[in-house]
Amino acid sequence: METAQPPLQWFALDGEAITDIDVTGAEALEQVIDWLEERSIDFAITRVSGRLEERLQTYGLLTRIGRQRIYASNREVTKAFLEKPVEPEVV
Repeated sequence: METAQPPLQWFALDGEAITDIDVTGAEALEQVIDWLEERSIDFAITRVSGRLEERLQTYGLLTRIGRQRIYASNREVTKAFLEKPVEPEVV
């Protein structure tokens, strides 16, 4: 990801197959989000079930991710990314 050209701007996780998350999984997801943030890459998640949303809330990840970064479908997140204003490249 660090050598991607053009540079990676968003990382979207398809949550459809994630039916539950435990403490270890929540910590791992938080580490991924930290890693992405350090590289100025936005994190988004799609197709989140009610159960998964509850678990993300329990572990404080729902607030961390932000409801504006939770999308109903992969098409929706793609549309949001394509409509995002292009940020100038910092050299």
